Amino acid sequence: MEWPLSVTVRSIAASDLPRAAALAASVTPPSGAVTSRLTGQNLVVSATTELAIEFALAAVLGAFPDAELSNPEVHYTSTHEPYCLVRLVCPAHQQELLRTDLLRRHGRIVDSSSNGDTCHIQAEAPLIELFGYATEVHAITQGLTSVAASFIGYKPLANRGASAA
Repeated sequence: MEWPLSVTVRSIAASDLPRAAALAASVTPPSGAVTSRLTGQNLVVSATTELAIEFALAAVLGAFPDAELSNPEVHYTSTHEPYCLVRLVCPAHQQELLRTDLLRRHGRIVDSSSNGDTCHIQAEAPLIELFGYATEVHAITQGLTSVAASFIGYKPLANRGASAA
């Protein structure tokens, strides 16, 4: 199975490409997994989550600061798109705000529980809708919410217009 995210790294000397590939593949992100492969004069870094690819690219850019990165690519099959399970732990008073935001991102709430002042939400959402999500959630909740996302597989493409291109 092809991993759902990839970024092409350019402008690294051919003799340094194996080292850059090893750096990217050696990263252990807090969630997700990373792989890398050489394609001609470029390195392609693939991952299962946005956070995983960010960790791998940070390692490569730390060693090769002049490297150039392509825009991230989300890989679809002809009829399916990558999905993630999103887990939030938030203050109970912000639960509805976050649930509404997940629904706006075409997410489906699969579990929700409250324990006093704390709420736990689990949702499935298309990966394309989750770019920048953790940063946005932290801004909305003043950093009081923890966010974790993990790739769960491919689901049939939904008709959402331009966002599912």
